[in-house]
Amino acid sequence: EEDRAKAYESLERNARGQNIWLTHVWGERIEDRGSQITFSALGQLAPTEAKEAWDPTNEKKNRLARAVAADLPHLEVHPGGASSVDISEKNVDKSFAVRELADILGIEVDQIVFVGDRMDPDGNDYPAARAGTRAVKVTCPNDTVKLCGGIIASLSR
Repeated sequence: EEDRAKAYESLERNARGQNIWLTHVWGERIEDRGSQITFSALGQLAPTEAKEAWDPTNEKKNRLARAVAADLPHLEVHPGGASSVDISEKNVDKSFAVRELADILGIEVDQIVFVGDRMDPDGNDYPAARAGTRAVKVTCPNDTVKLCGGIIASLSR
């Protein structure tokens, strides 16, 4: 609970100090997801186009992530999606999740197909790709639906 409170405080203080604490947001700005705390500059429910336009160079979220990481050196702080920063315990990220999933399923990590839109080193999907999954990059939720529909159709034949 102490780490959660410190994370919330650091995110808000640093976002305000960097003038990225916006007055209009769509949905929750800071969300406790259980395994991580996520700051979404525009809110969790912001339209994809708005998220992508907010920080196209990743400068804002990278700057916020660095500032928060300096406050919380015992935690993992990294840029997340197009407009977000994620905070978790050290080594608890999507690479951890795919290794756990592989172990539960009794398969190798390279047998997992991971679909994500942020596979670049600054993206929140990069750890899963780096872990050795069969990483498939998509650009938007509709791409994911099309990809999954195609896979299901081919398996149904």
